[in-house]
Amino acid sequence: MDFHVRAESDVLIVTVAGRLIADTSVQLGKGLVDALAEAPEEVRSLLINVRDVPYIDSQGLGSVIRAQQVVAARGGRVALAEPQANISRLFTVTKLTDVVSLYDDEASALAALRSSSPE
Repeated sequence: MDFHVRAESDVLIVTVAGRLIADTSVQLGKGLVDALAEAPEEVRSLLINVRDVPYIDSQGLGSVIRAQQVVAARGGRVALAEPQANISRLFTVTKLTDVVSLYDDEASALAALRSSSPE
């Protein structure tokens, strides 16, 4: 799994590549929580770009939800950008779209997260 983090104002953007199964899902969870802990104080929301993630298992879903809980405590939201069709279906079927929004591209996700941030 490849994992790249950058901050753009009040949004932490994490780009992930590779299959998220077993150990890599655990690494994702730790990486997200660590990145949020190290993020500047003004970071409220999390954007995860999963364009290059072909598969995510239940541990990977759990990792995203744990990150969502950390972000919610900061008053922010979590969004996934560019999910492949199977990942979109998984989030929809499990009703995780109620807590993690899905967007076709990173720019739309970033705009939505910024528009929901408190001024």
